[in-house]
Amino acid sequence: MTIEAVSQLVARLGASTLALASLGALLEEKIGGARLDPAIKGESERLLETLGIPEVLRGVDPAQLGPVIADIRSTLLQGSRIFLTPTSDPGWKLVDSKTLQTQGEVSARLPQNWNKNVVPRLEGLSARLASGDGAFLDVGVGIAALSISMAKLLT
Repeated sequence: MTIEAVSQLVARLGASTLALASLGALLEEKIGGARLDPAIKGESERLLETLGIPEVLRGVDPAQLGPVIADIRSTLLQGSRIFLTPTSDPGWKLVDSKTLQTQGEVSARLPQNWNKNVVPRLEGLSARLASGDGAFLDVGVGIAALSISMAKLLT
């Protein structure tokens, strides 16, 4: 591989990273987060328009975007951790509160997916959960977003 090929690869991956960050910032603003600087907002919208992303977002309920935004934030934070601290010990030993919070927020959407895709396939589980006779264990709880989301779904 030549240095030109490596540079082109870095440019393509960098554009993807910027597109993901831009999407996250625009989604954050859409659900009521901090307002973007107009220049950054304009550039972000142009970038996403070029990629055809606004079409994907049409009709999406802003109330459902929280876990998606958390997923974007988690991807970017964990990616920077890999790059900036590549010599850290292997395994899940995160202590950075922002990364932990974000990862927990990502897990909050799991109960809806389980309820739609897993529960119907396990005989009797839907009835047990509906009757209040089922149980859910969140090992390691973390920030408890998964447990809270499951409790909301079941009550």
